[in-house]
This record gives sequence, structure tokens and C-alpha cells, in this order.
Amino acid sequence: ITFDDAVCSRVNMFLHYPKLGHGERRQIWSKFIKRANLPLKADDFSDYELNGREIRNILHAARLLAKNKGRELSAENVVDVIKIIQEFRQETSEMKKNND
Repeated sequence: ITFDDAVCSRVNMFLHYPKLGHGERRQIWSKFIKRANLPLKADDFSDYELNGREIRNILHAARLLAKNKGRELSAENVVDVIKIIQEFRQETSEMKKNND
């Protein structure tokens, strides 16, 4: 990963966080689902390789998506947002390969 000089000048420390395992992701999903009192099951989403920040943001976006559609939050809303994240990752990965 390459960081712009402007970004590096504003960061005091870089920390490496290893990828979360399935059990860790399940715990994070469970925590956020329980905290928000959502009608979802962590097991439905813990296979997706996401970090805690992404999980939190996905749940927030899925709630907004459901609300915008005038519906209750469902697993389908969450999966829709996850797919958007995955597509973005794929596109940025391809762009990076093309620029190297």
C-alpha cells in the first residue's frame, strides 16, 4: 500500500491489524446487532471478510436503505450493502493493478 505524503505527514503512528477470523467477525456482528436491537442473525453475515468498522458502517447503511424503501431492515438489505462494498473493493483492486 502506498500512502500520499500529505496523509503520512498527518499520521503519528501506523498500526497493523490482522484480518479477523470467522469467530471474531461473528462476535462483532452480534455486538452491533444486539446494541441496535436489530432483527438479524450474526451467523448470516460472519462469512464475509470485513473489519469492525466496515460491519458498523454496513449496518448503518442497510438501515438507511431499508428506511428509504419504507421497509423494515432485513438480511437482504445488509447483503445488498455488502455486495456494494465487495464490488468497490474489486474495482479499486483492478484500478491499482492497472496503475502498477
